[in-house]
Amino acid sequence: MMTLQEFKQKGYILCLPQKIRLDTGLIGKLTCNLHCNANVPTLHLIPAKNFLLRGWLAVDDNGELISLLDIDIDRKLVLIEDISLYFALQQTKIPDSNIAVDILTEMPRSRKWTF
Repeated sequence: MMTLQEFKQKGYILCLPQKIRLDTGLIGKLTCNLHCNANVPTLHLIPAKNFLLRGWLAVDDNGELISLLDIDIDRKLVLIEDISLYFALQQTKIPDSNIAVDILTEMPRSRKWTF
């Protein structure tokens, strides 16, 4: 596990699934909780190659679709859990050094994924 700051320094690129459903109420609640919670928030990512091989689409930080033919596909990782938490973190002033990043090798099987 590493921090978001280390993640960016190593040249990794955070990507998102192409079609996501956001709940603005949940984002607002998470934003409030982040201001008074002392726990380190954690973002869970998988390699973009594994995500794309499952047939899902993802976009990079510029909003462009990524493909298996991208030259930097090995540096791209897709956020798979707590997408609302990611957007709540965008609204807070929590430094990247206080956000943990957990890179998984495969999608957890305990849940049905819909992207």
